[in-house]
Amino acid sequence: MLEPAEVRDINSVVAVGADILRRMGAGLIAVIPGDVSLVDADEVEEGLNLAPCSSVTVVIPDRRRPGTNGLMFATSAPPEFTYGADSFAKYLEQNASRRTMPLSSRSLELDVDEPREPRLHSI
Repeated sequence: MLEPAEVRDINSVVAVGADILRRMGAGLIAVIPGDVSLVDADEVEEGLNLAPCSSVTVVIPDRRRPGTNGLMFATSAPPEFTYGADSFAKYLEQNASRRTMPLSSRSLELDVDEPREPRLHSI
């Protein structure tokens, strides 16, 4: 586990959180950023159902596709966390070393990256 001094960015924070959840007995993890505000539980459940069955990391892009708005994976096989610029493509590139599965999700693709965006997401 990383020590507090080693936690410098979102990727190390997510790695520490995943490790803590694994040690607490979690079998599956869904990582969903806080700016994804219209989450549909059925869509999250769909991703979680795919992760253990095929031992993959389910990767959900943002609506523009460069970013990642959802990761679902078994705690026994966490991905290398690569949040940041072009993270969706980076997760898919991990397919060489581990299986990744892109998943479209209407609710999870909507995030708030700019001040005007909340209006785009009203239902």
